[in-house]
Amino acid sequence: MAIRHKGGTAMPSRTDRSTCSRLRELSWILTGGAALLGAWPQGVRADTALEEVVVTAERRSEKAQDIPLAITAVSAADLESRGVRQAGDITADVPNMLLNSPYGPEAQPTFTLRGVTTQDFSENQSSPVAMYVDEVYKSVGAVQALQTYDLDRVEVLRGPQGTLYGKNATGGAISFYTKNPSLTAYDGYLTAGAGNYSAYSVEGAVGGPVIDNEIGWRAAVMYEKRDGWVRSVVPGVEPLNGVDAAAGRFTLLAKPNDNLTAQLKLSVSRSGGTPYGAHAINNDPSLTGSSDPNASLFTGNIGWFDNGAKFAVHKDIRSDNATLKLDWQLSPHATLTSVTGYDYGWWYEKSDDGGLPIFFRLDDPNTYFSSVNAFSQEIRIASHDTGAFGWLGGLYYARESMHATVQFHFFDGYNLNFWAPTNAGVPTQLYGFDEYNNFDQLKDSRAVFFNATYTVAPA
Repeated sequence: MAIRHKGGTAMPSRTDRSTCSRLRELSWILTGGAALLGAWPQGVRADTALEEVVVTAERRSEKAQDIPLAITAVSAADLESRGVRQAGDITADVPNMLLNSPYGPEAQPTFTLRGVTTQDFSENQSSPVAMYVDEVYKSVGAVQALQTYDLDRVEVLRGPQGTLYGKNATGGAISFYTKNPSLTAYDGYLTAGAGNYSAYSVEGAVGGPVIDNEIGWRAAVMYEKRDGWVRSVVPGVEPLNGVDAAAGRFTLLAKPNDNLTAQLKLSVSRSGGTPYGAHAINNDPSLTGSSDPNASLFTGNIGWFDNGAKFAVHKDIRSDNATLKLDWQLSPHATLTSVTGYDYGWWYEKSDDGGLPIFFRLDDPNTYFSSVNAFSQEIRIASHDTGAFGWLGGLYYARESMHATVQFHFFDGYNLNFWAPTNAGVPTQLYGFDEYNNFDQLKDSRAVFFNATYTVAPA
């Protein structure tokens, strides 16, 4: 069909233009599709090219899509691309998961899964969201300051996991798995980064076979430093929320025969820097009437990224760990596994929790300290390649010894009449307080567990 204009020139109608446009689009699609198919590796189907994620959430290797659990698995590549450097950084990749870290970065992370968490931040409390590293339970904050370097994957299970992860997993479980050595070839990497607040980081790993297919090793290290970004209005005080962390890990893997595998991991971690700082808001400008020389610095509210820390604060977190795992294939359908773990943790923090620049008591900051020694032993036997029916059972024992000290000093020994409001001209009597806790705690845990599944229909 054509439309004749006055000059006698025939032009295509709207229908013709639409048809031509669609034909061109179809030809482009067919050409592009042919190019993609030609570039696709021979023998690989497009519908099977997606990477299969293998996890061990049920204490045996399975594909994530085959497990009847609410699970999120984050691979090593995803962890690296997202810049995950601390245990709490994974919350950005996991649905229904939050982090509360009241003592600053890397110190006692408290996770929330599906709204289940704890509001008790005492050093001896265990979270209802269990944390594991290479299948060893990390019970308290002193051993949870984990730098996430050279990881193989992270698995997060939402909902109660008591059968396989113990009594402290009513909200869920978080498992970190570090990389193992290769028994066939050497590999390694080295990365470095820099950012604002004078931040820089270095991370690297190397390893390979000592005896091909029998013994291999891997060593990994990291270092990260960053200045704090919370400024004190008191001159000469170091900014808060700074990072100064270093860690190293050595792994030895042995496979003397096809039925036995032994894996030893030794790691150390040190974290310094400065903790979080309290940010006081809605402050009474009458503080400027104080005789304290720093009162003039605090005339009402201060900047959102400022605080009133009046003395040097710091943190010192140390963690030493050893894990020995043995896998012995008893038969084509059953494997016996032993996991032995030892952890030593040390956490010391001195902080100014008042957030005010007034020198009520310079020589008594708040201090938090805890040290823990923990030993655990798990022995389990699990089925594999048994068809629709799968089972797992085992024994577990753990012993944990802790010492903790907490000292709070809030304006103690001072009459704060100049700060408190008056009642009919009579100053309100307002005094501070001291709190001191010092205790030792010993915990023994024993468990027998069994889990069975039956697949009604294949996934």
